[in-house]
Amino acid sequence: MSDFYKILEHTADLAIRIWGRDEKELFVNAAKAFFDVITDINTIRCKKTHFVKVEGADLEECFFNWLDELLFLFDAKGFIGREIEILNWQPFRLEAKIKGEKYDDKRHPLKTAIKAITYHNFKLQKEEELFVAEVLFDI
Repeated sequence: MSDFYKILEHTADLAIRIWGRDEKELFVNAAKAFFDVITDINTIRCKKTHFVKVEGADLEECFFNWLDELLFLFDAKGFIGREIEILNWQPFRLEAKIKGEKYDDKRHPLKTAIKAITYHNFKLQKEEELFVAEVLFDI
């Protein structure tokens, strides 16, 4: 089990719970969790950098768009990330730098093939001292 996310019980799809001390850490941890459920994040080398910008009408939409952009990077460009840095954070808008490499099935064991990010049972809230999100991935 990771110290920033855990896989939740779900019958057909993949549900995860992610947490961070603030919004920025939540977004970073969500990206790490996303890539880690696809493959073992420790097998990813930081050979290439992608810059990502996302925004939303509120925190939830921004978070959803963030995950959706990560899925686009993987699906369209074959990119998997390991090091994530938020370069600019404003309410409901972020710019980030993601270091990683092109997915190689010989070096990166496929753990889960994610088809889509869903709003089904989606939650993002502050619980005591942590920001917590629960997301369901269509697999």
